[in-house]
Amino acid sequence: MAGGLAFAGDLGFVENIAVPMPEAGGSFSSMDGGYESVLVGDGDDIVAIPAQPNRGVVEQGSAVPAMGSFSCDFEPTGAVAEAAPWGGVPGCGANGHCHGDAECGQCGDACQDAFGDCFCGSRGGACHGGCRPGSRWAIQADALVLWRNNFGNQPLLTGTNGMVALDAGDVQTSAAAGPRIGVLRSLGCGRAIEGSYFNVGGIQGSTATDGVGAPYTPVGLADIAFTDIEAAEYTTRGQIKSAELNYRWCQGRRIIWLAGIRWVEWNEVATVDMRAVNDNVQARTGNDLYGGQLGCRLRFWDLGKWQVGAVGKAGVFGNTAYQQTTALVDGEQFGPIGANDDAVAFFGEVGINSTLWLNRWLAWRAGYNFFWLQGVATAAQQFPLNNYGSGTATIVVNDAVFLQGFSTGLETRW
Repeated sequence: MAGGLAFAGDLGFVENIAVPMPEAGGSFSSMDGGYESVLVGDGDDIVAIPAQPNRGVVEQGSAVPAMGSFSCDFEPTGAVAEAAPWGGVPGCGANGHCHGDAECGQCGDACQDAFGDCFCGSRGGACHGGCRPGSRWAIQADALVLWRNNFGNQPLLTGTNGMVALDAGDVQTSAAAGPRIGVLRSLGCGRAIEGSYFNVGGIQGSTATDGVGAPYTPVGLADIAFTDIEAAEYTTRGQIKSAELNYRWCQGRRIIWLAGIRWVEWNEVATVDMRAVNDNVQARTGNDLYGGQLGCRLRFWDLGKWQVGAVGKAGVFGNTAYQQTTALVDGEQFGPIGANDDAVAFFGEVGINSTLWLNRWLAWRAGYNFFWLQGVATAAQQFPLNNYGSGTATIVVNDAVFLQGFSTGLETRW
């Protein structure tokens, strides 16, 4: 080989390369099996050639076949005005590329058709890393780490100085981790079905009195007369679960729209422990949200094997909520008593994500996520709604829960 047709990457020039020639209705790509590599420059793979007889010779000044026979990391530069001559009839190839004077639909390139990922070749060149033609399935496995913030104010105890001594809104939770699993199935031509599930429990935190203003007086802890409270601690522990199933389709090469159904569960336990006298009151709440959602995935930065994007989903849900409260006073158990209600809720998810393809079938993923539940029952709100004397209770379902955190994991396609 001698200098001639140039390839990006400063790895040398090649001329008179044997490349696959297009066939009517056919498709090929350097990511397919059965290809061998042509090594130039420092030995990196520049051009992949199939071990098939349908080869032609591209001479200096000739055009390169338009169907994308080059490796995912490089794009040809030079005389590429139109496809090299071929003997097929005008039409749309199996991978969505046009031949002759035919006009193709919005199926995009081979990568998009194969997996429903419309981001491949977004700069008009060959497919980038991770776009493996022929892939029909993908599995994503992440560790999702979340914590809760923005608690609403809920005074629980006041001191002799008249100041609030214990407030549920002062809690700061620690981070908790859980699994997130996703499965995707290509339907071809930029369409796919995706499903995912995650479960993060142990999102817990606490706040306590500081001794100023003791002894303390209960505020809004039902009709129980706690006395001689020298110290107290409020603790909360939450869990979120979610399962969703979405249909996704491409618009252009950078946007994927989503529409589907989702289930979200938020459970919480909150306890006020009067430590000196060993009394306590505890509330449990549960929220089951069912409904539909719409969303969008956007890729705004594409460097080949490394891509950065964002996702947003939101929906209106029906919420079946319940609360159950117990109290322990001087060794005597009161309750449990509780209530339930049906309400309308909102759930939204926003995230920023990054993907680095390690090879043709495996990628490392990382992201940052925000979750917002509105119209749910939280535990601290339920303390003043119980009458242990009559054994009755009500429920409030109008609070909000905000969660945020990061995720990291792997994705594989085949």
